[in-house]
Amino acid sequence: MRRAPLEYITGIANLSRRAGHRTAVLQHYHDRLKRDLGARYRLNPSLPDEEFINQLASYQPNLDTDALRQTLRQLSQTNVSENEMVQIVREATLFGGR
Repeated sequence: MRRAPLEYITGIANLSRRAGHRTAVLQHYHDRLKRDLGARYRLNPSLPDEEFINQLASYQPNLDTDALRQTLRQLSQTNVSENEMVQIVREATLFGGR
């Protein structure tokens, strides 16, 4: 009997959870947020956060730089609980949709 795709996804998620890959997940969202926000202006997402924020703000004067700075700082944390990780990613996802 073949497994449903959802079973594979659930299995990988559970393995990742047990392995404690929270820092890697946060780093992924950190990088993705910078890529998504900077794509329109062809900003280099590998710039240091502060430089990236300054360059992005020069194109978007109404950018809430403090909120972006805090979001990127939260995404750069290590040693967070699973609940904290979920909350941080939720906030980052909302920020990217602003």
